Amino acid sequence: MRFVLHGLLFERMAIVGVGLIGGSLARAVKQQGIVGEVLGVGRDASRLEQAQRLGIIDTYAACFDERLAGADMIVVATPVGMIVDLIRKMIPFLRGEPLSLMWEA
Repeated sequence: MRFVLHGLLFERMAIVGVGLIGGSLARAVKQQGIVGEVLGVGRDASRLEQAQRLGIIDTYAACFDERLAGADMIVVATPVGMIVDLIRKMIPFLRGEPLSLMWEA
């Protein structure tokens, strides 16, 4: 069974870890038109820049900053052992209102 969604679910989605899983998710939500903007966050600016050139993400950040506060949904697509530390590092940049946070394990 294939689900097809119509309309924006999130204005801005941040994906921490734009590798195979994060990049595939970014591409899928953009193709389905359910996200207004995809922010890619990762350690390697050159890979993030390449993902942006390929249209996988719209913007990128090589570190956590105030752009994370604008995300309605944050997906952490990194190795499981890194997730808790990454979430701790992103807390100072999150806004006070509710948002969705997901991780892949």
